[in-house]
Amino acid sequence: MKDTWYLRSLRDHDTHRGDYDLDKDRVTARCGEVFKPIPLALGGRELPHPPLDPAQICPECAGRST
Repeated sequence: MKDTWYLRSLRDHDTHRGDYDLDKDRVTARCGEVFKPIPLALGGRELPHPPLDPAQICPECAGRST
């Protein structure tokens, strides 16, 4: 699976880097969180890039690439 960004909620520090499991409809984030990602306004689940605002990114996921 690829390593990309997903929204757990719209709160600060709740955008996570992780892997999406299509069969279970959930993300396993690099920080250990497991959640169902919220759908994006334009469709889909994954973000095309990390959020531009650092306050939106999970601090643990920000520093982990694997």
